[in-house]
Amino acid sequence: MTALEIMDPKMDGGMSIKNHFHQQSQSQEKNLTLTIAQLIDRKQLKIENFSNLELVYIFDQLLSSFHMWLDGHSLALTVFTCLYLHEPHMIKDNILRTMAIAYLKLIDYIRDRIILKVGIYEEEDFSGTLIYNFKFYQDSIKEQQCINDMKKCEGDLAKYYRKLRHLSETTDVSQDMLYTQQLTIRMKFLRQFYQICLKFNYVSQTGEQTQLNGEEILKLLKQTTECLQTIQPTVLINDQETDTTDNKTTIVNDQKLDTNSSASSPLEEQTKSVQSDLSTTILSISPSSIVDLEYTFDPYYNYRQLPPAFNRFIRYLVPSTIVYKTFNELCEHILKLLEITDKKTLQLSYEYFIEYSTYYKPTLFIRSLLLLSYLPSAQGQLLSGRKIFGQFVFSDYIKLEMKSFILPPIFALKYIQIDQTTYDIIENFFQRSAVPFSDLFYSLCNNRARTREKLSNLLEEFSVLQDASEKLDNWLQKFMLNIFEQQTINNNQVITTIEKTSYFLNFILHWTLSIMEYYIYLGFELDLYSKRELYDLYFYLAQIILFTHITVYTRADYILTNTEVFFQQLNNPTTVTTGKKQQKLQISNRFIRQLIDNNPQMSGDILNISTSSSSSSDITSTNSITNVDNQKKSKRKQQITTNGTVPPTAMNGIYSNNNQHSSHYENELNVLQGHFSMCTALHRCLKALEMDGRLKFKKTKDASSDLTPSPYFLKDEVRYHHRFMAFSNLCAPHYMKYHDFKNIQHLCDSRHGVNNLYQDSVAHFQQAKTYFETYLNRITLKHSSSKTPLNRTFTIGFTSVQNVESYIKVAIKNMIVVRLLAAGHKRGEIIDFDFNISSHYPILKL
Repeated sequence: MTALEIMDPKMDGGMSIKNHFHQQSQSQEKNLTLTIAQLIDRKQLKIENFSNLELVYIFDQLLSSFHMWLDGHSLALTVFTCLYLHEPHMIKDNILRTMAIAYLKLIDYIRDRIILKVGIYEEEDFSGTLIYNFKFYQDSIKEQQCINDMKKCEGDLAKYYRKLRHLSETTDVSQDMLYTQQLTIRMKFLRQFYQICLKFNYVSQTGEQTQLNGEEILKLLKQTTECLQTIQPTVLINDQETDTTDNKTTIVNDQKLDTNSSASSPLEEQTKSVQSDLSTTILSISPSSIVDLEYTFDPYYNYRQLPPAFNRFIRYLVPSTIVYKTFNELCEHILKLLEITDKKTLQLSYEYFIEYSTYYKPTLFIRSLLLLSYLPSAQGQLLSGRKIFGQFVFSDYIKLEMKSFILPPIFALKYIQIDQTTYDIIENFFQRSAVPFSDLFYSLCNNRARTREKLSNLLEEFSVLQDASEKLDNWLQKFMLNIFEQQTINNNQVITTIEKTSYFLNFILHWTLSIMEYYIYLGFELDLYSKRELYDLYFYLAQIILFTHITVYTRADYILTNTEVFFQQLNNPTTVTTGKKQQKLQISNRFIRQLIDNNPQMSGDILNISTSSSSSSDITSTNSITNVDNQKKSKRKQQITTNGTVPPTAMNGIYSNNNQHSSHYENELNVLQGHFSMCTALHRCLKALEMDGRLKFKKTKDASSDLTPSPYFLKDEVRYHHRFMAFSNLCAPHYMKYHDFKNIQHLCDSRHGVNNLYQDSVAHFQQAKTYFETYLNRITLKHSSSKTPLNRTFTIGFTSVQNVESYIKVAIKNMIVVRLLAAGHKRGEIIDFDFNISSHYPILKL
């Protein structure tokens, strides 16, 4: 059992089952549960001459059970409580038989070809993979045959509807017409949803995964949404209320398994709120009209096949009013999911995965579709061997990402000769890199708690890449110097920059820091940290992680600015005269030729030297942004960092001319510097509150228990190791041990007075507000000039526009509170922390 399952409603063991079997043993002497054949022989299970009203009711009950299965429950307790699914060939009614087979094929496809194939489910996510020897007709009935049978049923229903319309001139058949129309729409919805699932995992005849066909999926989604808007959910009502409802009601009689329970289900209140938002009418059904369907659903039919301690017993099925709204939201999620095909770089894809998991809270089914959309593959293929979108080799995508981030000369110069040894070393590095990078996207598709756990394991793989990248940089520095000496290039400044730059290490370090940042901030979102740990977290974030990341981005920006023109000059198209004709030189760089051959549709991006961050290049610079530089320098000069230097944006020398050009990473740097200032302000404010006696932590002993926590686990050193042990194996940034952390803490905070810390905290809150407002103004200006709506979930790194707006509110309120504290307001009163506005940074409350 995991911590996520504790107190989950799905943990209910359903003890009322004992009473059920006790009652059955009294009424039925030998057979506790009749088989399907026995029920048919006794004419208790109907198999033919169904009315359309009965078929509509069965469809909605099956869809509700299917919804519960997608939510993670067992097949035996959801869809296979319908007896018709056990033996569909015994059904004589063509429409019901086709419906039952369609549900079986859909369930089997989702289970086998999507959920099991992707393999991102955990025990707290899903327990519906066991099939209990149920039949799914994988070989006897093919997907296309099932779709054709459903289309045939739709045609038969349409003919019957036209017949009823002719009869309506002489006979009142309005109710039958309504039920026929609703059944037709439901069958069409089921077929289209099945076709959507098939499109996400289509395999060619050669067994290779094909590219996702977004246009066809969009067309099917539009049709499915139209069907959902016209479907009227079924609701059971009492017979005496039938005359007054007129097919509209808000009373729901759920399928209750515990008949002795007098308490109302939580679903009833949720249903009433959902019904008030529904634009369609509700199809009311009286119990007397479906009396022949008494034995259609038996929640105890598969109980003997379950293990003794089965942990997911269902007392209530979700009402159809909620089910159809859920499927409408599911279609919206799939529509949003298709935007992944527009993300043409690893960085944009990484940010999209974070945005999608944060703001759309996707289910396991949607998360599986997301990974299949990005990394489709045939059965059994390794994750790192899959092609992105079924087209691009993963290692090639990493090369292009590195080229756009820091522009290494090995991928920029078209006319250099690369020997076989150098080629093999570089190619082996990118083949090794494909494994942790593909695992990164796999981790982001798990539920958020498991994502954080897998990210900590993933950092160990990136630590190995850091070692390999450092050795590769040393090799390439010597290799490039030999090339420049052979070509007698006289630009000593640029050559010195190239010689001293560790291109591969900086690229891997950038991704390592991105994972570290998301790992810590995800802990805030999951509410994993105690108040005692806030100082350690914000200090480590500011002085180790964010400081290093700002340095990496500033270095990459400097290299791009100073080497782009140089590489363009070397890549100027020169010609060779042969007789009277002039021919262009052929590209001799093996890596560039390989990238063009593998990705001909991206040849323009591969040959283009001018690189810029995709999120920054689209936004026009404004005059109001450049006015902040002097304020940045004056504030940053006062900061003491882990190595005794100031942050790179205030350094002289190599980074001093950042203000003379438009930065390639201005948006990223604004966001990171805003986080750096927020974390610095908070850890200095927390130290001042501790010195001022305004912090008080609750006792950890449980008053209702005689157990006393071990003193070992109450030590700050143990807490520190527990939070940052995931970083202990990294080469860069080096893991700061606890005694070093205490020494640096003393240098940064403890040696200052309370008032100085308060004033410095206010200054950093002000600085963070300036950085975040600058970024927000640039984003808003870009969208207002292009007359496009601003997407508030647009994410850079792990920070969305919505996050930035909340950070600004937090910074403004905290500035006011800290100023009051510095003035001695309510001296001695304890400060509390409020994470309601932002899950990352608290508001100080007096």
